[in-house]
Amino acid sequence: MDGEQTGRMHEALTIDRLLDVRAADSSDTIFLRFSAGDLTFADARRRSTGLAHGLQKFGVQRGQLVPVLMSNGPEFAITWLALCTLGAVSTLLNTEFRGPSLLHALNLSGAEIVIVEARLVPNLAAVLADLVHIRTVIVVGRSADAGTGLPGVHVLDHASLCTDDTTVIPSLHSFADPAMVLFTSGTTGRSKGCVLSHRYAVRQAELMVE
Repeated sequence: MDGEQTGRMHEALTIDRLLDVRAADSSDTIFLRFSAGDLTFADARRRSTGLAHGLQKFGVQRGQLVPVLMSNGPEFAITWLALCTLGAVSTLLNTEFRGPSLLHALNLSGAEIVIVEARLVPNLAAVLADLVHIRTVIVVGRSADAGTGLPGVHVLDHASLCTDDTTVIPSLHSFADPAMVLFTSGTTGRSKGCVLSHRYAVRQAELMVE
C-alpha cells in the first residue's frame, strides 16, 4: 500500500480508531513526549479507554459538548482522546481565558459538564454565578481544597473516573463527526467556536509528518 492509499485509509478513521491501529501495530513506539514523561501508543490507548469507560458510566455520550480547561500535558491528551473515543466533542478552552471571555465560551457551549485543571479552578469559580448550564465540574489533579468556591455544582475528582477497563467501546461516530471545538482569540470581537471533525484532525496530523 503506497503513501497516498494509506492517507486515504487514515482519513476514513476517527481519531480514536486511528489510535487503536497504532496501538496494535506500534504499541511500544513513543506517541507523545512531555516533560512529565513519555506516552507510547499502547499507554495512550489503555489510559484513554479506561477514562472513556469512566466518563461513559457518568453519562458522557456521543455528540455531547464537554469544555476542557487544561494545560498541555499527559492528562490533557488522555482526556481529549477519551472524549474522542466516546464521540463526545471536546470544547478546548484557552487557559488564558478569564472573566467575560471564559464565561462567554462556557455559556455558548451549552455544556453541563466542564473538565478543569485544579490550578485553574479559581478562574472558573470567579464566573460560576453567571454560568447558565454547568452542573458538574470534574477537577484534574484535585487538591484538598479544589472544590472550594464552587457552591451549587457537583465537584468530581478526575482520577475517580479512571478505570482499568480496556474493552473496546463500540464506535457510534464517524470520521465526519465533530471531534472538537476551538475558539478564536477574540482580539477583534467575541470568541467564536470553530467545529472541527475527526477527519480534519487526522489529516492535519498526517500533513505534519509528511
